[in-house]
Parts: sequence; structure tokens; C-alpha cells
Amino acid sequence: MKKVVIISLVLIAILMLYAKSQKISVSGDKVELKFEKVNIKSIKFIDDTDIIFEPVKKVEVTAEVKENIVTFSAPEFVKIKLMLPENKLYIYRSEDAVCEFTTDQVTVNGDDGKIVIFNKEGLSVLSDDGKSRVQIGDEGIIVNEDDEKVVISSEGIIIDNEDEYKEITGFWGKLLGSFIKAVAKGSVSIVSKNPDKIMKHIINNEDDDNFYNFSFSDSDDDDNNELISTTFNSTYDPGKFKDLKVINYQGFVKIDKWSKDYIDIYAEIKTRKNKAELKKINIEIYEQDAIVIEAKKLEKKPKVWVEFIIKVPESVNISEVYTSNGKIQLTDLSGDAKLNTSNGKIKVQTFSGNLYANTSNGSIVIKSIDGSVSASTSNGSIEIENVDGEVSVSTSNGSIELAGIADLSNATTSNGSIEAEITQISRDMNFISSNGSINLYLDSDLNADLEARTSNSSINVKDLKISTEKLTKNVLIGSLGKGGNRIFASTSNSRINFKNLKNK
Repeated sequence: MKKVVIISLVLIAILMLYAKSQKISVSGDKVELKFEKVNIKSIKFIDDTDIIFEPVKKVEVTAEVKENIVTFSAPEFVKIKLMLPENKLYIYRSEDAVCEFTTDQVTVNGDDGKIVIFNKEGLSVLSDDGKSRVQIGDEGIIVNEDDEKVVISSEGIIIDNEDEYKEITGFWGKLLGSFIKAVAKGSVSIVSKNPDKIMKHIINNEDDDNFYNFSFSDSDDDDNNELISTTFNSTYDPGKFKDLKVINYQGFVKIDKWSKDYIDIYAEIKTRKNKAELKKINIEIYEQDAIVIEAKKLEKKPKVWVEFIIKVPESVNISEVYTSNGKIQLTDLSGDAKLNTSNGKIKVQTFSGNLYANTSNGSIVIKSIDGSVSASTSNGSIEIENVDGEVSVSTSNGSIELAGIADLSNATTSNGSIEAEITQISRDMNFISSNGSINLYLDSDLNADLEARTSNSSINVKDLKISTEKLTKNVLIGSLGKGGNRIFASTSNSRINFKNLKNK
């Protein structure tokens, strides 16, 4: 009798589990996946013709199929186990890239033109012209720049560029090369053999924009606690106040302009602990010298984060945005704004006014600004484009890319490269790196004085007519055109290149 009861209970459990699973029929070889308030518990490839998904808790999840686009949606955040037919190509569009994946490869096509490929051969990075820039595989590590090639393998380290050819071989060279190769290849092999793990991270991180849950473990139970959330939605009449300040405990902040005459505030408070934790944060709206929207903690160190999506009328200026562990994103706005986050990206597109942007562990992207820009990060890249006013940028561990800037005071990085397109110059410009190359693309009609210094590499001029007062391997002093404001470039352990912008 006991055996019958046990067997019956097992059958009931199986039927209940099966009842939660849903099947979706899709035709064609390509399927695009979209997720609205749905994260991924696990992705598995199956020998079937239908997509199967299963929520991990009792929340209704629907799947709509339209022209081979499958949209998974739920009334509140929930995770699903996703089983995909193994004979199809899947597409997922994130904020900055289009991802394509199959059972054995992930291809990430970035908005910047770069392509990253993970597969059983290793990792490859291609530039927008299709050239291989980085390869990590059985042969070792190969890095190709326009005029330099570096090969790291068990045979040693080879550096080949326009100025020198170096081989670091022998016992120590082979030992160092083997060590670097093993570390890099070992790290890549973990993810390249698990495209499901890569896509799980991309999808989940894109949706909830936090840095708490990232693991390439082989277990589907790497997320022990489910996501729990509650929402806040309110509107506010700005009245006489024209400035807006947003203070978030932690999480991302997104602010856009809209055509209505009031402010719309939407927030999601999230945790992976329990529902009681959600009550440790309160969303408050009040007036001081500006309208303040604040996610205020009610107890010490609540294990929550808040995601703000705010829409403001044209009459409202942004004065300050503060958060930690999250991204700040502003689009088509104005004001004299101070933006601060400790672990997140800052992205500003089309802004009228002066910007101060600071993050300690994230990149900064700022484009189309009618005003001045001061941008700094300690561990991330900086990209600035089309700024009318004065620009100053600094990072300690990241690259700097600049274009459409005439009034640059300083671009400084300790461990990264600098690349700048210079078509106009209205003041002295300084480009300083300690351990990275500096590539300056100059308009051939530019009038400027030039000074460049590097202590452990070389200075190169390509397709530019420069009148030189001093030119050695490590020092260049001269002028372009009639001379004028000074362009100063300095690095210790890499090259400085002056190139014609027309040939970029």
C-alpha cells in the first residue's frame, strides 16, 4: 500500500510539473527572443521542434509569437526554465548589441562595430572592417593592431611593429608565455563551451541591470533566491520648480523627455531576500531647492535595489542624479547636471547644458552636448563625441575615444589607450597616458603646434606634413600648418601616432 501511495505521489508531482510547462511552435531557422519582466533560470538545448518554457514559481507567463519573434511576458518579475530546439539560430537584442547564438557559438555584434565570437575554438574579436583584432585559442593569444602584432604562446612572446621586432623566448619567455596563455585560454574555455550560460547572463543583466548574480557554474541552481519586486508609480506637477534631483539608494536611473507638462515617476524595488526587505526602502518626492525624488533607506543596508524610469517635460532641468551599483541614462534633456554612480555606466545622449559625470567602476558615453563636459572614471572607458564647450576627461584603467571636440583641456588615463579625431582646436590640448598608446587623427588643414614625448617606445607620423624643430625616436616638437594652439601628447610605455584623419 505504501508503495502505491509513493508511486501515486510521484506521478502527481510529475503531472503538476508537466502542467506548468508550455510549448510554443515556431517555424523557420531563425527565432528572435524578447523578455518583458522575465529572467532566465536556465537555458537548455533539446531535440524537439517546439520551444518549451516553465516558470519557477506560480506566476502566469505568456508567450506571443509574431513573425518568428517570441515575446515572453509576465505581470511581475519571474524566472523561467527555457528549452530551445537545437537546430535553430536565436537572436537577442540588448541595449548595445545584437546577440546571435546556437548550441555551440555566441556572436555579439556591438553598436560600435566590434564583433565578439565565443565558440569551441576560443574567443575572437573583429573590428568593424572585419579584421581580426584578438584571438585566444589553441595557438595562444594573438593581438593585431593596424601596425603592431603581439603573439603570446608556449614558445614565448613576440612583438612586431613598424619600429621593432622583439622575441622574448628562452626559458623565462616560454614560461611567461605559457602562463599567460593558460590563464586566458582557461577562462575563455569555460564560457565558450557554454553558450547557454553566456546568454543567460546577457539576458538577465540587461533586464535587471544589477551586478549581483553572475556565474558560469554548471548548476541550474546558481541563483538560490528568486527575484521579488514591488512597483511605485506617481506623477508630479513641477509648478514653479524647474530643477530635478534624483537620489537612488542603488540601482539604475533612466530619465527621458516627453511632451506632457508633468513628471512621471515609475520605480521597481527589487530584492532576492524576502518581501519584508522591500519595506526597508521608501520612495519620497519632496521640494527643497529643487524637486527631489529619493529612494530612502529606512533601515541600515537593506538588500534591495531600485530601478527608476522617469519622464520629464521640457521645462524641467536635471541638476543632480546620484546612485550606486547602477547605470545612469539621460536622453534629450537639459540643465547643469552632476551625475554620480559608484558601479555603473553613465550614458548621455543629446543634452543642453553643462555635465559633470563620475563613476568609479563603469564606462562613460556622452554624445551631442551643447555645453561643457567633465567626465571621470577609475575603471572604465570614456567616449565623448560632439561637444560644443570645454571638455576634460580622466580614467585610470580604461581607454579614451574623442571626436567632434575643439575645446579639450585634458584627456588623461593611466592604463589605457587614447584615440582622438581633431578637426578644430580653440585651446591647448593635453593627451596623457602612462601605459597606453596615443593615436591622434588630425585634419591636414589644422593649424597647431605639436609636442609629443614617450620614454619607452616611439613616435610616428603618417601622411601629415609636419615642420619639425626636434624629431627623435622619443620626442617630437614641431607644427602643423601655420602653427597655433599646442597639442601635447605624453606616454611612458607605448607609442604615439599622428595620422591623417582622411585616411582613418
